Amino acid sequence: MSDETLWLGQRRDDGQAAKLPARALLRHVMALGSSGSGKTVLCKVVVEEAVRSGIPVICVDPQGDLCSLVEAATDPEALARHGIDPEVAREFAERADVVIFTPASPKGVPLCADPVDPKLPKLAPAERLQALTRTAGMVTSLLGFDVDSDDGAGLVAVLDGVLGEMLDAGRDASLAALGEALLEHEKDGFAKLSRYLDPKKIRTACQRLARLDVGARRLLFHEGVPIDVDVLLGREEKSRSDDRIRVSVVYLNTLGSQDDKDFVVAALADRLYSWMLEHPSPEPQALFYIDEVSPFIPPVRKPACKEGLQLLFKQARKYGVCCLMATQNPGDVDYRAMAQFGTWALGRLTTRQDLKKIEPSIKSLDPVHSDALLSALPGLRPGQFTLLSPDHFESALPLQVRWLLSEHQTFDEERIERVADERWRERFAPLTGGRGAASAGDRAEPTPEAEPESVAPEPIRPPKAKPESVAPEPIRPPKAKPAPPASVLDEADAEERFTPIPPTVDDPPPAIAPTVAMTHVVPLPPSPVPAPVAAPRARRSTPPPHPRPLPPPHPRPPPRPIPTSKPCVAWPRRRA
Repeated sequence: MSDETLWLGQRRDDGQAAKLPARALLRHVMALGSSGSGKTVLCKVVVEEAVRSGIPVICVDPQGDLCSLVEAATDPEALARHGIDPEVAREFAERADVVIFTPASPKGVPLCADPVDPKLPKLAPAERLQALTRTAGMVTSLLGFDVDSDDGAGLVAVLDGVLGEMLDAGRDASLAALGEALLEHEKDGFAKLSRYLDPKKIRTACQRLARLDVGARRLLFHEGVPIDVDVLLGREEKSRSDDRIRVSVVYLNTLGSQDDKDFVVAALADRLYSWMLEHPSPEPQALFYIDEVSPFIPPVRKPACKEGLQLLFKQARKYGVCCLMATQNPGDVDYRAMAQFGTWALGRLTTRQDLKKIEPSIKSLDPVHSDALLSALPGLRPGQFTLLSPDHFESALPLQVRWLLSEHQTFDEERIERVADERWRERFAPLTGGRGAASAGDRAEPTPEAEPESVAPEPIRPPKAKPESVAPEPIRPPKAKPAPPASVLDEADAEERFTPIPPTVDDPPPAIAPTVAMTHVVPLPPSPVPAPVAAPRARRSTPPPHPRPLPPPHPRPPPRPIPTSKPCVAWPRRRA
């Protein structure tokens, strides 16, 4: 391993191959450049060279650009045209075992993370205390408390104490065990914990802790392959694929919130830190790569993963764990974390704030040529970098990044699912323990619906004949009753029958029978009713009341006398 070198590309000054010793990874590598400068391609080149050197890699992919490492470059003419031997690309495809893990999602290989590491009891006492504090801060952030606030600090102290009691009692370390331990303290009203935080707020934290195990968020903690560094590095027997070098890509776009992404990165950093304490090595034995690291280790805010990453950057080199970070915003990264990196790849940077941010680090790495290097950064083209590594290069190395041995594409969840069905489902099924998505062969195919029994169709009957139309009968006038004969009527009846009765006031006037037969009667419009005319108002005979007399004017006070004790001095006029 000491003689291994990483072929990054060609020198821009003389065209010779630009190679970086593999041991330079122990001092960590930082790639800086604006969007489109080629920093992600440079980091993927480092990953490919690490695989060729036998170093397994854990990649954190926030956007899907690293998932395309699974697709080998298959066009030999394009490779040869860009100076790549097709045989080298074929050897890389055969040696690399790229697996895409998807937290809280069955699209790829499902990945879950318990906030409480089950290996906490195995740590040394000093390391265990630090791990308990980091775990308490991680759980506090998951519960929605700000770690920097007074309530957040109090809850960290509460969880730290409860976790310590659990380990001292020999209980299992898990999130469920932590919830049970807090419920035991609730019986006495959190009397022992009230000196750290108000019992009401502790009870609120217990309620939020119980809700973590319900709904879709349960997938993040319990469904899938638990985070295990041996599995991610390909050292676990059940998931190994011959002697190939594992490249584990953790795809974060399946998580909906930044807090969940911070938690996954924090769990990875915490598990990796515990693993390297158990497996120290003077040689590079693992590479941890985060693309676009600025949201996870900002200068002011303190997300759940910041403390774990800072600790990893400080101590990982002593245990053979290498770190590779990339960002397009150097001003958004904590300067204390950037100071831990010994090799810098500087791409195109155009803003004054970014140049000011990296100026102290550039002067410390190359104090003689720092001004010339900073002035040349805005003019660099995509794929061009200035490589600074004082431990291995006497001066800055002008670098042109080589062509990739794999495809450079952006994967979405649908494409990840198709690749997972072809390559990883069956291999990682024993590690899920019945959790997560089933393999492609185990998925239940839709059962065809049972066909209904054949029933003989009913005979077609001719339509009923409509009855013939019958002409309607003519309307006949009612028969008039025959008048009684005149002989039957006596004189009294005749007088009573034909004598008119005078109308009363309430009865309407009798209708006048028409004397001429009319074939059509046109109704006349009703005559307009004249509006009532208002009677003129009578004039008032009484005169209007006399207006109220005005009050007499208020007497003005007498003028104040001018005091005569001091003579009045007239100032002389100013001449024009």
